[in-house]
Amino acid sequence: MSAPPIRTDRIRLVVFVKRRPDLTREEFLSYWREKHAPLFMSLAIAKSNILKYEQLHPNEAGIGSFAAMGLDVPEYDGVGVFEARSFADILAIYSDEDYLKRVQPDEEKFIDKTPGVSQVWPLTIVTAIDK
Repeated sequence: MSAPPIRTDRIRLVVFVKRRPDLTREEFLSYWREKHAPLFMSLAIAKSNILKYEQLHPNEAGIGSFAAMGLDVPEYDGVGVFEARSFADILAIYSDEDYLKRVQPDEEKFIDKTPGVSQVWPLTIVTAIDK
């Protein structure tokens, strides 16, 4: 059996997100899904540069089950997953004029922007199973 290949057609950026302290998790997740995602998806540069955008919302039952097994469960309020052809495609979004005017200020409404609280992780993809 051979090792799974490293994908060269796309990369992934994972963003671990913490909510602003004045918001409940429910308020945070609702705003992120219902207001922020449509705003981000409306950007021309996001439409052209992003291949896939997913939000991962915590599942409380699952968290309880895995914590009961003694496993450490991170205390993030959500995870954003972005796939693109390259990191340059994603970085271009963060310097786009429309992003800076419309989306970045919207992030202040629900994300804790304190340095070190929310984190990004650029990743190369190795697909071992894909059904």
